[in-house]
Amino acid sequence: MILEGDKLACSTAAVRIAAFFLAALVFGCSSPAPGVSPVADAFAPDGPKVTRLTDGAQTTLPSDDGPSDGGANAAPTDAIAMEARVVSPVPAAHAPFPQLVYGGGPLLTAPKIVTVVFAGDPFASDLQAFGQSIASSPWWDSVRAGYCASDAGPCVGQGPPGTFVQLTTSPDAAYTDSVQGASSSVQGWLSRAIATATLPAPDANTLYVVYFPSTTTVTLDNYKSCVRGGFGGYHNSMMMGLRDVAYAVVVECTPLPPPLPSVPATSVLQNATLSASHEILEAATDPVRGTGFVLGSTDWSSWPWADLTVGGEAGDLCVDGFGLNQDQTTSGRFTVQRTWSNAQAASGLDPCTPTSTGSVYFNAAPTRSFFVLDVGASATFDVDAFSSAPMADWTLAAQDFSHSTPPSYLSFSIAGGRLTDGGALIRVNNGSKVQVTVTLLKDPSGLDTYVADGAITSVHYGRTVAAQVWPIAVMSSAFASDAGIDAGAGARSLARAHFLATEVRATKTIRSSSRRYRDDRDTPVHALLAP
Repeated sequence: MILEGDKLACSTAAVRIAAFFLAALVFGCSSPAPGVSPVADAFAPDGPKVTRLTDGAQTTLPSDDGPSDGGANAAPTDAIAMEARVVSPVPAAHAPFPQLVYGGGPLLTAPKIVTVVFAGDPFASDLQAFGQSIASSPWWDSVRAGYCASDAGPCVGQGPPGTFVQLTTSPDAAYTDSVQGASSSVQGWLSRAIATATLPAPDANTLYVVYFPSTTTVTLDNYKSCVRGGFGGYHNSMMMGLRDVAYAVVVECTPLPPPLPSVPATSVLQNATLSASHEILEAATDPVRGTGFVLGSTDWSSWPWADLTVGGEAGDLCVDGFGLNQDQTTSGRFTVQRTWSNAQAASGLDPCTPTSTGSVYFNAAPTRSFFVLDVGASATFDVDAFSSAPMADWTLAAQDFSHSTPPSYLSFSIAGGRLTDGGALIRVNNGSKVQVTVTLLKDPSGLDTYVADGAITSVHYGRTVAAQVWPIAVMSSAFASDAGIDAGAGARSLARAHFLATEVRATKTIRSSSRRYRDDRDTPVHALLAP
């Protein structure tokens, strides 16, 4: 589930992160001198402080113009200068990615997509074609794979050709909806349209996908469509008689400009099908919010991921918060989103599917990602850099991503690294092991997440820019104590803290399923272009 403008959302945070990206640009385009360790600390005068685990094998690595994660911003691998280096086997060992856990609720095993547009929609014919084919496309087969209630099924499967309805009326100027049980004019309108046979009657696999023009404002609890800090789409469900009826709302928002000249602009139609693909996959795997495939509520290592994405469903975890189009792929002529694969995550490689042939995924995983600390206290942990194939060094940063202005809940240092306005920085490669120290500066229990969020950010600069994050979260000992948690009791205690805090904050925050409307507050690379 993702709300617009979440953890990457503070404008002040973007300023701090801008400094990191500028520093990365300076240090990211230089190759090490002959005889110098490729992971030598680019900042410390007394030499490298990074441990590289190697098997003694000689191989080749691309220069900084090397492969990235294979998204729309990736450089082709056949145009890469190569340089001999000693590296670890790829990918190097690292902590596991989280898994989406099935909650026992319904799944759409043969999703019947009902595409609904209003009179005068300029994209009607395109959206009709998209809805008719998307649930039986190769993209769908890739993203739905593995989402089964058990080994014996049932599973999210292919759907029949979609149904299309173009209404003869225009939408109202504004609608409301809720995932908290408040009144909903969206649900009232949808119920009337079904009852009057304007829309086909639902069965257990029906998913209504309703497209609104950007001139209509949809308010989901406290969040509005197509505005900074708002959303571009979401999915929800409602009761009709004894049946849960799943639906998705997509607003045809005008996309914001790309953060870098090398990133292709996204059209309104591309943005609409990108959002729709996100919601269709999440509605199929979690049609009744929180009962299908979501991050486990009692798995403490999953909490930072849910916080940073403000979600926890299959689409949320793969949204590219940097705005580099790394989450985009195509299904025929339509732009769609790459989404979370439990199988790929378990393999330790790129967890988002489908992947591009020849693409190289890189990231850096902390050995521990959730902490309970007193204010002023610190914790030190290892971070393991890894990549799916040989590639050039990249810049690793440890940063405060707390939902606050200014982002002053956490501070970081990296052994052998350099402290900058953009965070603590160091150069790494596959097999690099660095020590990171996090300090809790003040109690985050007043934030809507009740924790301070941070991230280990990896950025590769070459002909294109690629970036990945691995989130962490810090809870104050005072909040843990209030919840009856012993801060020193270890992982089991942390899991319980996660569960209790989630229950408490559910009364204060929306855990809806939405694709955020990006802006310069939640795409840190935007700050690189700021004067």
